[in-house]
Amino acid sequence: MIDAYWERCDPGYIDGEGAESLIELLERVKSFLGRLESYKSGFIAAFSHGQFIRAILWSLLIRSGEMRPESMKQFYRFLQSFPFPNAAIIKLEFESMEEVRFSNIIISHLPPQMVSY
Repeated sequence: MIDAYWERCDPGYIDGEGAESLIELLERVKSFLGRLESYKSGFIAAFSHGQFIRAILWSLLIRSGEMRPESMKQFYRFLQSFPFPNAAIIKLEFESMEEVRFSNIIISHLPPQMVSY
């Protein structure tokens, strides 16, 4: 089913009740980044699953506009090439939304048997 979803390459496709399209996922990322930008605190911790974190990183790196089938393929390749272990940490530092620095993926706090993708 996962392969069929990515082969369909339809960013607007919703696979049943309660699911979201890739377009909706990236809108959620955009909303998250907008809320993040509005905070004036020096430090914010955000927790989420790996695919959402990778969607944030991809959005910051690519800065693409409209989600099209080709950009969906690019996002899928990014997901495949950028594994993000469960409970991993990545530090982001925002000078502005145009200037973002991020750390290596941190897993030193996890026992080796707990590192899973």
